Amino acid sequence: MASITSLMSSSSSSSSIYGNRTNNMITGLASGMDTEAMIEGMVQGYKQKILQLQKNKTTVQWQQESYQSISDKLVEFSRKYISYSSTSNLMSSAFFNNSVVTTAKGDYANMITATGKSSSEIVINSVTKLAKAAQAYSPITAPGTSVDQGTGAITVSANEKLNFSDKVNISKLEGSLTLTYGAQKVTISFDEQELLGENSDGSGNISADKLKDAIVKKLGETTIGSVAANERIDVKVENGQITFGEAYISGATGKLAETLNLKDQLEADGKVTSLDVAGTAATSQVSKAEYLSDKTISVTVNGTTKTIALKDVVKPNGSFITSADEFKTKLNEQLGKAFGDGTVTADVTQDGKLSFTVQKGSTLSVQSSVDEFMGFDGGMTSYLDTSKSLKALGTLEADGTLKLAGATLTGTDKGVDENGEKIYEYTMTINGETMTFDQNATIDKIMNAINASDAGIQVSYSKLTNQFNLVSDETGKASKIETTADDLGAALFGVQTVTGDDAEFTATINGQTTTYTRSSNTVDLDGLKVTLEGKFSAKDKNGNDTSNIQEIDGTQGVTFNSKTDSSKIVEAIKQMVSDFNTIATEVKKAYSDMPLQQSNGDKYEPLSAEDEADMTENEIKAYEEKAKTGILFMDRDLSSLYSALRDAVVNNSNAAYLRSIGITTSYENGLTTLSVDETKLTEALESDLDGVRNAFTSSKDTGSSSDGVMAALQDVIDRYASTTGATKGILIERAGSKYSPTASLKNTMLSKMQDIEEQISRWQEKMNNQVDYYTSRFTQLEVLINQMNSQSSALAGLTGGY
Repeated sequence: MASITSLMSSSSSSSSIYGNRTNNMITGLASGMDTEAMIEGMVQGYKQKILQLQKNKTTVQWQQESYQSISDKLVEFSRKYISYSSTSNLMSSAFFNNSVVTTAKGDYANMITATGKSSSEIVINSVTKLAKAAQAYSPITAPGTSVDQGTGAITVSANEKLNFSDKVNISKLEGSLTLTYGAQKVTISFDEQELLGENSDGSGNISADKLKDAIVKKLGETTIGSVAANERIDVKVENGQITFGEAYISGATGKLAETLNLKDQLEADGKVTSLDVAGTAATSQVSKAEYLSDKTISVTVNGTTKTIALKDVVKPNGSFITSADEFKTKLNEQLGKAFGDGTVTADVTQDGKLSFTVQKGSTLSVQSSVDEFMGFDGGMTSYLDTSKSLKALGTLEADGTLKLAGATLTGTDKGVDENGEKIYEYTMTINGETMTFDQNATIDKIMNAINASDAGIQVSYSKLTNQFNLVSDETGKASKIETTADDLGAALFGVQTVTGDDAEFTATINGQTTTYTRSSNTVDLDGLKVTLEGKFSAKDKNGNDTSNIQEIDGTQGVTFNSKTDSSKIVEAIKQMVSDFNTIATEVKKAYSDMPLQQSNGDKYEPLSAEDEADMTENEIKAYEEKAKTGILFMDRDLSSLYSALRDAVVNNSNAAYLRSIGITTSYENGLTTLSVDETKLTEALESDLDGVRNAFTSSKDTGSSSDGVMAALQDVIDRYASTTGATKGILIERAGSKYSPTASLKNTMLSKMQDIEEQISRWQEKMNNQVDYYTSRFTQLEVLINQMNSQSSALAGLTGGY
């Protein structure tokens, strides 16, 4: 007999009922009774109820799996043969049309490509015009550039004078400070152009207050933990000295360490708790050549970037140069070494500004970290830098007037932004679409906005030609590019009114010659899709142009030969028929197979854990196959599904045609299946591709009078296995599906199993309570018997055993 512990196991999710009760149980040592077996018998009814509920749950789970097996096959069938993303989509006309290989023939066959097939005889005699999109080119001069009208060479000039007699102020506090706060360290740095200002008395010395403010600001740019460092470190000026609260200076580098005499203090003590800056000079002066001697410039020509070390330019022979002409000469030597002589040359204009020149068709970019000291703050490019904003490329006046590319634009005041900058907006209208941009909008942003708008054009910029390229999305006379005068669009793209052009060609179709015009270069000629790729004019046998004559005799025009490659279509239809038969067979079997009975007349039910304990794995598998048979017997939905699948092919309006091309039905033992005669189907595809295609792809939704076989099947699949929408297919709603995440979490079969689980839990609790009750009673009995035994022993001792 099973132990009481195993008896009380309710389900896979529940622990033994005895579990934590076994420590309190007395097992009949005093009474001699098998209390565990007795309790087992007393709760046997509860156990049987729980076991039956578990079997019921397993049955429902098997039913769910059976439904899902069918619905999964329906979904997979749809995705394979009806989805537009499938390569075997039998509902797509393109799948059939793409099997047609069409070859253009004739002297001008290279001017035309074609796909598809036509029952008409078609000859293209001439193509006099190709369809064109509206297109406009708009030259724009990049700021600071000029073009040599003779050679086309492009020169870009700096905006400020390069003067080597100037002195450059550099900070004597360039370097870094490392502050230690508890176990944390933070480092702040100052470059040589920071902390240059004088204190209030104009002495040129650094003031304690100014340095303190600079340190606090730098600390605010870093953190200690998740808090800004200037909130942790209390930087103050006390009695003329800068202090750091609980922090101290633990390291210093550069001129800052030397100027503030930190090196010796750190070597001696390892830390500095305060700074005395009284009388400390903040700034020193050097010549521009000396300042530039440890700097570089980056020059990019046609995508190739070279770094020029300025020490080789400003200090070529151990001494600093003194003039812009010397700078130009030495810079050209370095440019020649980097790119080759004449590729890019430097010069100094009459007004003392540095310039660079590249040949026509070349692009140039010059960048440097010290560009402001060389007169080209923000860099120099031979082309329009589309990453720059409108205000950077033009001139913004205080009243919002923007001077850009020779135009003067009036801005609309839009208030101030979060940084306090006053914002002005400028409008542009292209093809009737009006857009607005403020002065901070970059050219890239403007082009992207136009391209994403409903203006119907695409804008790009060419660095090689320094011009915008505007192209309409459509071809033909109806396409256009139209800008409005006196707005931002006109300033950038000029005032344009441009239209496209239609294609014009002459064709002889079934003996009749006509000149046609089309808005696209791809045209449909009675099912033959022809793409015009070049202009030509064929001659007749007498050498006459055929483009305008009405009757052609012996032309050299372009003709077409079409042949159907049916193998791919035949294979797809064969596989579709096989998959259909598999589904139909499984559905029919699921609802028509009766449940099996054991030899003793009992029906097969799911096995319990105790049943499986005495069986082999193969025995369990064989038993469950029998137990699963007929679990959906007489299911009305599956019966209706089978009828709908059968009707989609047997009662389809194209059924007679399908039989004529070798796709027939068979009926045996109540089951209807399909079969394919490959020879007949191949012949039909070669002789009547349109008929075969329509039998499969026609749909009422696209205007056909009736549904083809695939549309009819799709209707059935949507009804029973749709995985999308608020209401899913009948089988999906009932059993869920891996193809529908929401239905997997909410479906009829899942709700049934959850309801059974709740019943199991309630009966489990009832059995637990009964076990506790009987355990308590037997425990009390054992206690009483022990007491009686003790009393009896005591009495026996008093009487001396008499």
